[in-house]
Amino acid sequence: MVNPTYIAKLAALQKAEQREQKTQKAVGRYYTPVISPFIRSRLFGWLLILGIIVAFFLSTSMLYNKAVTVKMLPFDNKPEFNVLINMPEGTALLATANFTRQLAQTLQQIPEVTSLQTYVGTASPFNFNGMVRHYYLRQQPWQADIQVCC
Repeated sequence: MVNPTYIAKLAALQKAEQREQKTQKAVGRYYTPVISPFIRSRLFGWLLILGIIVAFFLSTSMLYNKAVTVKMLPFDNKPEFNVLINMPEGTALLATANFTRQLAQTLQQIPEVTSLQTYVGTASPFNFNGMVRHYYLRQQPWQADIQVCC
C-alpha cells in the first residue's frame, strides 16, 4: 500500500515540473531569437563583446569626466569624535568607570569641547563611524567610550 503523503508530494512535483516547462518555453520564445545570431555568427559574437567593452569604458568614463556625481559614503560632517577606552581584559566595571570619569573631566577642560557623554560597559549610540568599525559590539566591563562634541 502506498503512503498518501507520497502521492501528494509526487503530484506537487509534477505540477512544479509543468510550471517550469511552461516558463522555459515562454522565455525561450523571446530569448532564442535574440541570442541566436550572436551564437551562430562569429562576427556578431565579436561585435557583441566589443560593444560590451565599449559600453563599459563609456560608462566608467562618465565618472572621470564628472558627467555623473558619485557619493560612496554618507555625509557625516558632525564636529564630534569618540575616545575608546580598552582597559586590561578582566578589569571591573567600577575601575573602568572611574578611569573614564577622570578622562572625561580632563577632556572637559579643553575649550573646544562643548559636551561629552560616557558609556561604560555598553555601546555608545549607533553612528556611521560605529557602524563601520563595529563599535556596537563593545559590551564588556573593561570597555568604555567617550563621545565628545566640539
